[in-house]
Amino acid sequence: MANSHLPEYRRRASQLLFRAVVDDEFPEDVQTPVAKLRYACKTVIAEKSDEQYELGNLLKDPDDLWLFRDGNGLEPLDDLPTDDPEFPTNCSVCIEPYAPVDQWPTHGPSTPVKTPCGHYFCSKCLKAWLEECIDEYTCPVCRACLVCGDNGCRFHVIRRDNAPPTPLPHVLNVVLGPSKGLQPLHGIQVSVYWNLRERTRHLRADLAGIESELSRANVDFEDPVYKQLVVYFRDIWSTLRRDVKKELKHQSR
Repeated sequence: MANSHLPEYRRRASQLLFRAVVDDEFPEDVQTPVAKLRYACKTVIAEKSDEQYELGNLLKDPDDLWLFRDGNGLEPLDDLPTDDPEFPTNCSVCIEPYAPVDQWPTHGPSTPVKTPCGHYFCSKCLKAWLEECIDEYTCPVCRACLVCGDNGCRFHVIRRDNAPPTPLPHVLNVVLGPSKGLQPLHGIQVSVYWNLRERTRHLRADLAGIESELSRANVDFEDPVYKQLVVYFRDIWSTLRRDVKKELKHQSR
């Protein structure tokens, strides 16, 4: 699992944009959703720096749940809320009591966390819930968005990977052959490599998931499901080869 507090240059472009859109610090003349999106796009482009293209960051796929691990949309409590006289003493999921108030500042597993919609859960249950969510991160009680608190929110949807992506260096070793000498990026320009990593991320995640299924013990090679997975596995590799060659063609222009 990647570091829980990923720096800006370890995040995907879509994640940087996501973070900018949910940030509530906008100029007074930027308040509509469209205006915020345009402003965020400019902000993301402006914030790109050489750090984003450092070798150690390029070779790794950023984590999925960085937004919530940074606490956005969720509020771990350090003290009893003064604005909620009906504050519950038990977690709404596991029904277990919260830790004593004097332990809340440590943000342990039994510390209550408040969602944007006003519900409370222990940190342990909410963490498990986030891991189980797919694409849409909603409150376990009312299904409001855990980022903005709105019901039916369609802005804060993040596609989760089916499995940790097959590393791009491995894909490049297969498609282009082993890298030569001190060329971990196979001679690809850093900006092109970054774009290729983002473009192929979900394909590489699907590839890793299928490869795990195909390598299971006691597999029936005549099973129609197995045969279909083999076809999909080959199709993904064909697409990856095409994407790599396409990016390298753009680089050579």
